[in-house]
Amino acid sequence: MQSNQPLLLSATLTRIKVEGDFEKEKPTAKRQYFVEFQVDDKEVVNSKKETKVAKSTNAESGEFVLTWEWEADKKVWFSPSSTITIRICRKRARLLTSVVGLHTGKVVDLLENDTLLDLTDKKGDAISAKMKMDLSRVSESDSNIKTFMEKVDADVSRLPSNKAVVNTASTLGKALQLTKNIMDNLAHAHPILKASWTVLSRVYEAVQATDIQDDSIRELADILREMLGAANAAPDLPVIADTTNILEEVSRQSLQIASLIDEYTKLCYAARTLKIQISDDLKSRIDGSKKSCADLLGKFDRRVAIGSNSQGKDIKDRLGRVENTVTTIKDDQLAEKIYKWLSAPDSSRNRNEALDKRQADTCSWFLDSEQFHGWIENPGFLWIKGKAGCGKSILCASAVDKVLKSDASLGTAYFFFDGRDSQKELQAHDKCIRSLISQFSHKCSDGIPTALVDLYRRCGGHQQPSIRELQDTLQDILKQFTHVYIIIDALDECTEHEKTLKWIDEITETQNTGALRLHLMVTSRPLPNIETVLGKIGAGCVDVGEATENPDISTFIEREVTSKFERWNEKTQEDIKTAIIQGADGSFRWVSLQLGALAKCLSPHEVKTQLARLPKGLDETYKRILATIDRDYIHDTRVFLQWLAFSKRPMEVTEIAEAVTVDLESEDGPVYKAARRYQDPRGILLRCSSLVTESQGTIKLSHFSVKEYLLSVDVETNFSISEEDAHSMIAQISIVHHLHSTQQSTGSPIWHLETSVHQESP
Repeated sequence: MQSNQPLLLSATLTRIKVEGDFEKEKPTAKRQYFVEFQVDDKEVVNSKKETKVAKSTNAESGEFVLTWEWEADKKVWFSPSSTITIRICRKRARLLTSVVGLHTGKVVDLLENDTLLDLTDKKGDAISAKMKMDLSRVSESDSNIKTFMEKVDADVSRLPSNKAVVNTASTLGKALQLTKNIMDNLAHAHPILKASWTVLSRVYEAVQATDIQDDSIRELADILREMLGAANAAPDLPVIADTTNILEEVSRQSLQIASLIDEYTKLCYAARTLKIQISDDLKSRIDGSKKSCADLLGKFDRRVAIGSNSQGKDIKDRLGRVENTVTTIKDDQLAEKIYKWLSAPDSSRNRNEALDKRQADTCSWFLDSEQFHGWIENPGFLWIKGKAGCGKSILCASAVDKVLKSDASLGTAYFFFDGRDSQKELQAHDKCIRSLISQFSHKCSDGIPTALVDLYRRCGGHQQPSIRELQDTLQDILKQFTHVYIIIDALDECTEHEKTLKWIDEITETQNTGALRLHLMVTSRPLPNIETVLGKIGAGCVDVGEATENPDISTFIEREVTSKFERWNEKTQEDIKTAIIQGADGSFRWVSLQLGALAKCLSPHEVKTQLARLPKGLDETYKRILATIDRDYIHDTRVFLQWLAFSKRPMEVTEIAEAVTVDLESEDGPVYKAARRYQDPRGILLRCSSLVTESQGTIKLSHFSVKEYLLSVDVETNFSISEEDAHSMIAQISIVHHLHSTQQSTGSPIWHLETSVHQESP
């Protein structure tokens, strides 16, 4: 059965205050103004009929102020979905009146709301005047609440769960129980929380007598229960900073949901049917309410997760959540222009590449350490140092992943330097700063930071800013975040790391003055100049070589041997594990290369021989790898390695494989030979062995240490390279390819270059 009894609640109206100009003519004290207050288009208060004249005063700002006050509280009755309309009217001659200010809103939005409300004229156009209203719910007595909750508890305990009407009523009953729990846990519950309980209790009664058959309404009730459950589960609510505001959001959202369900039950009764067609407007408001609830659920989930490890610390301070304090401009077209002009590189490919290399159950020694958790909780600088190939990038990527997974909205940005080639995008200091500016700017969901807009406009959109201007802009943006997390990998691979070190020195000094709550993490090899600067700054330090003695390396070796050497007996496997662990010296890179070489052995004798002559360090390992390359393919391999070491952009496998079609050793100069093209471009991977790596079609040197070795004096003459020779080679091959393509498209030779460029038939 459906109920036709009104679900009325009551509130008291004590004051309405209007400040500002609401007429073209300046308001004066001589004019008479009155206020009309309507609930669902029914007049419940009219100050004119009550002969209540507005008190007119002038505020300190000079604004005109009108105030209506009721000494005996004016009681207002409403339903959960009621709409309130307030009209500010002016009395004119001959008993005429005119509306000079108007506000319409849902009662659930106006209860206990002390914010300034916007006013419009009678046409609906906004006016400058603002209104404030004191509308407070009439409190339920403790005895009434207790009696009602006893009934709810009994209902919830005996309701079966196989009917839609029962499900919805049961869900709302549980929501009432949760709300009451929250109220009981707080010494001074927010008025809106109490109001939401009162409104929900009335809706609960209506739903018990109304068949709720619409899925969206049932889902709405269910997400309300989930949201209140999350609020109820949050530990130590009174002592968590900013929780009061979130509880107010939860309470107001409860009011909104109660209003929507009440509106639905009224439609059911009016239509005299158990199934109605929900209007697009109501459906849109229901969807919006669901989204708001989901957002609030996320906030509480994060608070509960972090709170379990907080030991009572202030969650807001520890999380560094992005607050709405970043001054922004909402202009999508302008934002698109600015981000294009900023031209910030994306180092996420390097981060993802490092994460892909991470083995299960590794990095926990660091991520679960007191030092890492201390860095997350308290602003400071942490330096992760270690030799080449010890796993610093994997640690760095894992740290980024850990911070972002704890809360995607954190003020977090990262940059992975990469010195494996000559891509300035991932090697220059200014590119790092541009990337950080872009990432933090995208954290501002309300628009683009004004600091970045100002920089763009100062440069006119056609000039590029200086390093100092970029750094100052980044700092202006960072200061508007509660906490800031910056993670930088491979500082030693930055070609201008002296500039980056100077910037780190400056920004940590800002941190020390208290102007910025910065959590900075940097990884690098312990180069002398880096160690000097970072030691002077006083960074906390983690030496990966020492720290991994040897939990992650041992885990890695165990898994690799178990999966790749299962054909060998247990003794051979143990010999491999023992020898590799003893020679690792903290280098994952070295371990990986040795295991790769051992996997090619065809007999236990070969394994034993290989283990007896394991190379010491990466340089000796690279020397052996190059020595195994067939003499007939040294030229091709050297071309590939030179090109990859000094390429200005990422190279695809098909592109780099095409380089060998130009014979640079021809007596007549560079010659294009189509017959030299590899049938399968991926043959380059066979030629270069473990010195290169391929990901999603893009090929790079497998590690920065490979490039360093090729440029060193220790490398064999056949593979020795230099930047000058490499660029000369790249230029010659590119020109020959360009001329060949031009001749192919035009059908005629380019006569003035015939003496220096030749083409042979396949």
